[in-house]
Amino acid sequence: QHTDIPNNFQMKQKILTFGTDMWLTNDDKDNFGKVEERILSWGKKFEYIDNTGKKLATAKEQIFTLWTKIDITDENGKHIGTVEQEVIESFTSLIYSVYSIKDSSGNVVAKSKKIDFFTTFVDLYDMEGKPVANFRKKVFTIADKWDVNITGDIDKRLIVFIPSFISSTQSERDDSDDDDK
Repeated sequence: QHTDIPNNFQMKQKILTFGTDMWLTNDDKDNFGKVEERILSWGKKFEYIDNTGKKLATAKEQIFTLWTKIDITDENGKHIGTVEQEVIESFTSLIYSVYSIKDSSGNVVAKSKKIDFFTTFVDLYDMEGKPVANFRKKVFTIADKWDVNITGDIDKRLIVFIPSFISSTQSERDDSDDDDK
């Protein structure tokens, strides 16, 4: 039977898969579904599949934009929102990102503070400055593991893709750095 995404859960990267696939679970090992990367697509594409195996949302990166823009649709292809990652280069040559979460009407419903590329945490706030969600990546683990805490009123399908995109992007950057050696 279908289990809704709770307010507190973990996203654990599957090992030995193509792409960045993550299980949604908790300390009791309850299954809330998974986010799977579809590697044979034009641009990054992830799907949220619930614990019964039903696809409930798809996140697809737009190509040819100035910053990363991820459109999220429900199981019927109806647009439910967008995640945008704006990259900002600072005077100190550090690269920062800001995530904006927009609803289906294009209204910003949450935004992160500036975070650096190697981040292990992300905090999202609504437009009044109240916390909406936070992600904490465990360090020193074999595969990425994120603790997710949703405190605000937001469609959780807009939230579950962010750790997957961050992990995928960081993994690509690590692979690129290895190729440069």
